[in-house]
Amino acid sequence: MEMSKPIKDGEPIVFLFIHGLHHLYHMVTIPFECAQIIRNHPIIIISVSEEHTRILEEVSNKYPNNKCEIITLSPPIRYRFLNYKKKFYVSPLDSFRKIKPLLKKAGAVISTSHPTPRILKKIGISKPIMIYIDHGCGDRKYSFEASLREYDYLLISGKNTQKRLAEENVANPEKTNIIGYPKFDNTIDIKDLGQKLFRHNRKIVYYAPHWEPTLASYKKYAHKIMEYFKNDDRYNLIFAPHTLLKHWSHKYNYNMDFHSSDNIHVDFGSRLSTDTSYVQLADYFIGDVSSLIYEWIGIRPRPAVFLNAHDVDWKNNIDYRHWEYGPVIDDIDNLLGAMEQAVQPHWLKLQAERVKEYMDTNEQSPSKRAALAIMNRLEVTS
Repeated sequence: MEMSKPIKDGEPIVFLFIHGLHHLYHMVTIPFECAQIIRNHPIIIISVSEEHTRILEEVSNKYPNNKCEIITLSPPIRYRFLNYKKKFYVSPLDSFRKIKPLLKKAGAVISTSHPTPRILKKIGISKPIMIYIDHGCGDRKYSFEASLREYDYLLISGKNTQKRLAEENVANPEKTNIIGYPKFDNTIDIKDLGQKLFRHNRKIVYYAPHWEPTLASYKKYAHKIMEYFKNDDRYNLIFAPHTLLKHWSHKYNYNMDFHSSDNIHVDFGSRLSTDTSYVQLADYFIGDVSSLIYEWIGIRPRPAVFLNAHDVDWKNNIDYRHWEYGPVIDDIDNLLGAMEQAVQPHWLKLQAERVKEYMDTNEQSPSKRAALAIMNRLEVTS
C-alpha cells in the first residue's frame, strides 16, 4: 500500500474491534486516548458484538467526556441462528461489508489484524491510511508476516519486533513506532479471584496451549495434563487455551470435553482468559508457542515450562526464543521435575533481561504513546 496523504479535517478515524477478545484488549484504551488529543476528527469504534461493546463502554467510563462513538454491528441471521461451527465472532469480511460506506469516508483505519488492508482492497476500499497495532509480541514468524507490508504504519511493542520486521523484510524502522504494550494500561483487579475459582488456597498453575494444531500442545497433552493435576492436590490448575481453539474447534476437530473440579478451572474463552487476570494470578506457566509468555514475564518473572509436542529442533531457532525462559519437555511424566527446575534464578534473570527487548517502557503510558504516534502520522492537530 502506497504512503497516503495527510487526512482532511473532519474525516473519521476508525478503530476496528471486529475480531475475538484476544484482539480487543491490545487496543481497547487507545481510541479513548486519541479522543483526548485529536479534536477535529470523529473517533469511531466498530464493535463486532454486544460483549465487545460492554467492555468498550467500561473502558470509556474511565475517560470522562470522551467523544468516541461506539457502533455495534448486528450479526447476520445465519450467525445468530445457524452458527453450527460455534464460532466466537462473525467473519471479518461480513463486518467490513456492513461498514463499507463509513470506510469510504474514513481518513484512517486502525486495526490489530494482519489481513485488514487486503480485505479492504477486496471490497474496493483503498483511501484510508492504514495503521496496525500488534496483538502480542511473540517470536513466531506469524508476527512478521508479509501481509503487514500492506499497512502504512505499524505501532509495535518493542525493539525486538522492530528488528525482526526489518530482518524479515516486512517493514523498515521508519515505518514503525515503538509504543510499549498498551494491553497493560487496562488495569484488571484480581482481588479475591483465587478464592472464587478454587476451594483451597494452593499454588496456581496456568496451562495456556495455543490453538494451531501443527504447533501447539493441546491435542497431544491436554488430557494428560488434566489427569496429572486431578491426581495431584498440591496445585490448582487454570486450563485456559487460546480463545481461537474454540473458534476453530469444528475445523480442527478439537475434543473439548473438559470440566472444572475442585482444583481445576476450565475456561475456553471468557474475558478472564484474555484480559491478563489469569496471567496476574498464577504462580507457574505451562505453554507452547503462544506469545502469552511475554505477558507472563512482562507482569513479573516467574517459573515457566514449555511443551515440545512436535519434536521441534528448537535450540538456536529464533522462532522459539521464548523456550529459553524455562525447561522444555516432551514427556508429561517429567512435568513435576520441570516445574521444580523452573524456579532456578538463571531462568528468572533471563526473563527479566529479555522482556525489555519486547515491551518498551518510558515515562508515558503505551496508550498515550500510541495516540501521539497516530496523531503525528496522520498529521492532525490537537
